[in-house]
Parts: sequence; structure tokens; C-alpha cells
Amino acid sequence: MKKMTKVMWTSLVVGLFAAPGALLAADAGPAPLAASIDLPVLSSYVWRGQDLTDRPVVQPSLTLTKGIGSGTLSLNYWQNFNLTDQATGNSMEFSEHDITLSYAFTCPITGAGMTLGIVNYDFPNQSVASGTNGNIALVKDTREVYWSAGYSDLWLQPAVSVYYDFKAENGFYYLASIGHSFEIQKDVASFALGFSTGLGSKDYNKFYFGSDKTALEDGNVTAALPYVINKSWTITPGAQYTWLWDSTIRDDAGGLYRSKDEFVGSIKATYTF
Repeated sequence: MKKMTKVMWTSLVVGLFAAPGALLAADAGPAPLAASIDLPVLSSYVWRGQDLTDRPVVQPSLTLTKGIGSGTLSLNYWQNFNLTDQATGNSMEFSEHDITLSYAFTCPITGAGMTLGIVNYDFPNQSVASGTNGNIALVKDTREVYWSAGYSDLWLQPAVSVYYDFKAENGFYYLASIGHSFEIQKDVASFALGFSTGLGSKDYNKFYFGSDKTALEDGNVTAALPYVINKSWTITPGAQYTWLWDSTIRDDAGGLYRSKDEFVGSIKATYTF
């Protein structure tokens, strides 16, 4: 469950929680094999408006990329590691492992950056949901396919994504985002602001929130300040505020998750090699 989205760093239009913005940064041509490691520490874990834990977590990930044809093939392995016992009942253990395979390219007709991908979500060490203060686990694993498109060369970098869960709930999640990065120091530091909003289909909202209707789900305002230390290391402090739009979903979320809105602070170290 990224988002943040599975709603979630570079979807800030440079970097806070993996989301469409990151996936849309497609290179126009092939590139050699490259790898990067992300090690973010977050004050809580919120995914598509679902407050899964309001205690600190670490979300390490490894990404491999390789130029194939006119696009870029990527393989990402992402984890959520809980520093407290709130999510699973035990501290210092993983509650989620995600594997994403994607192919990014530039559409020859529209010039938009596009990405096609598939995500496998696995949720170890979790128990059955037991209310706002209990443990939350809806499924043991599930899978999504997705399509993303956007224009990273425009000032607001508009992007849209469509996700379809074809295992657990057979529902759609749609995400739209805009953002802009302001250069502070050339090739060293920038300040990124972003906004995104998600909409869930009837089946999607029924599964995750118990709301039997298609409706707007989460809204997100994000900020990040990536600082390039050298060609290998980047440090990115960030912040995100997430809320639920629909009143019915907000009411349902009160019985399933810990909060109807959440502020998330974070610091991320990235090593590229």
C-alpha cells in the first residue's frame, strides 16, 4: 500500500511517498542498470486516507531500473517496519511488503509520460481488525494493476493514475495530482509542494470503508525539501496532511481506523548507485 498511496515522496512531484509523480518521471530513452535505496522514517503510516498507525514507522525500499527499448523498466521492493506494537501487537516487526514491477515511457502521440505496472501487497504479522485502538488487517495479500499519465515538463506537473485491485475487492481507485518544485540552490536544494485527491469506486469504498457508493476519498497536501549531499546521497525532510472528503466515509473510518485526518512528518535518506 503505497501510496502515499501506496497516497504515497516523489508523488510530491519530487519526493514524499511513492505515488504517481514518481512513476511518471519516465526517461525518454534507455538507460544502464541503476539502483537506489530509500530509508524514510515517518511519524505515522497513512495510505489513501486510511490511518493504519499513528506511531513512528520506517519504510525502506530498493529500486532497480533498466532502460528497455524507448522506456524504463523498474522493480521496487518496499516494506513497512513498525517501531511500536500498535499495528501488529508487537514492536519492531514488519506489517507490509510490496513488490512493484513497472514500465515507464513517453507516449509518442501526446508526449505524456506514462507508466504501466502491477503491485503485489503482502501483510505479515497482522491480526483481525478490532476497532480504533486495535490491530487492522483487511486481507493477507492482494494485487493491483495500474496506469499513470502526466506532464512533468509543465509548471504544475498534472498527473492522473488508475488502480484496479483484481484480487481482494475488485475495485478501482483514481488519483489526480498537481505540484511544483522551486529551486533554492542549483543542483543542490529545492522546495516541492503538491496536492492530490483520490476517488474510490463503489466496490473499493465498500471494502475499505464500508461505504456502499462511489465517492471522493482522500485529499493530500504535501511538502518536501530534498537536499543533495553528493552524487550518491540525498536527504529529504517532508510533511503531509491527509484528510477524508466524504462525510459517510469519514464516519465509517472512525470505526475502522485511528483518525479521519492526519499530519505526517518524515525524513528520508536516499542512496543511488
